[in-house]
Amino acid sequence: MTIDTTPEPKHLVLIGGGHGHLAVLEAMRQHPFPARVTLVTPDPMLTYSGLLPAYLAGHVRLEQCQIAVADYAKAAGATVVLDTLISLDAERQCCQLASGKTVHYDLLSLDTGSVTAKLSGIASAETEVLSVRPLNGLLTAKCPNKVVVVGAGAGGIELAFAYAHRGAEVSLVSGTTLLPGHHRRVARTTAHWLKKRGIKIRSGRAQLCPIGVSLDSGHELAANLVIVATGASAPEWIAESDLRRSKNGFIAINDTLQSQSHPSVFAIGDVSAPEHLAITRAGVHAVMAGPVLAKNLRHALNHHCQARWQLLPYRPKPVSLFLLATGPEHAILSWGPLVLSGRWLWWLKRWIDTRFVERYRLADL
Repeated sequence: MTIDTTPEPKHLVLIGGGHGHLAVLEAMRQHPFPARVTLVTPDPMLTYSGLLPAYLAGHVRLEQCQIAVADYAKAAGATVVLDTLISLDAERQCCQLASGKTVHYDLLSLDTGSVTAKLSGIASAETEVLSVRPLNGLLTAKCPNKVVVVGAGAGGIELAFAYAHRGAEVSLVSGTTLLPGHHRRVARTTAHWLKKRGIKIRSGRAQLCPIGVSLDSGHELAANLVIVATGASAPEWIAESDLRRSKNGFIAINDTLQSQSHPSVFAIGDVSAPEHLAITRAGVHAVMAGPVLAKNLRHALNHHCQARWQLLPYRPKPVSLFLLATGPEHAILSWGPLVLSGRWLWWLKRWIDTRFVERYRLADL
């Protein structure tokens, strides 16, 4: 009688079908990982956030800005589970899903994104309130007459431009400044184009009210649609886990994208916070860190260890390039103190975004 002494393959679990995990799946397609791989994602389609404003402005169709992440994962050899993470026990190395299923892992990678903080107050039944995270609500919302966007980061500003291009009356509520984290020159140029597009800029703290949004100044803004784009907040399950957290509640990671407290857990994108680094939250970091994550996961699986010194560090660039669509075929470039605007930048942004989506299309599907 022959006894099979072949060791059981390691189980790599990817939670979330975000931009960073696309790079992992791409690496798997090129060279299979020495492990059993499971992707857990709530939606079989990934809407690429870079093209969302173009879709809302009417420049592209929905299918042009979506990636069939579930099909792509299957083509890469992964098992796909359409479900949502609700709790994580890093000591026992298991994840609890919304369906009640428990998934055990040897190595875990998290790319679930962040959540958007809710506004206080109560809106009327006639006012639709949507968050930018997750994106699904924005995909099906009708273009209303009056829109209030709360939050003046890059995402909120692009949404304000998109709805204004569709003919809505748009108000943008900022905190102390437009585009926090960007150079003041970029903020000034953006303010110019907001006014040129007829978008009213309001400052102050906002809360929901029966007609739409009220500010701490006492001013009220009427709205059929309120979009909450107030920045990234940590999902609740992180606080309930035993992972080390940053001051803002995100997963604290080191430069190799590992949890500072549990080296068998990797995290990427808005769900994480790198140690000793203050970077603007943007999808570009998940895209750029994705290949590093893929190499580190492969190395950890091959060598049955997650020693930090054996893995590659991710070094984000000190200055990131941003292209902000302003509604029509026009965009603003932000790169440190450099700011440019023009029609050709819109085409550059369109080319970059479209190329990213096309990279993950499967011709044989």
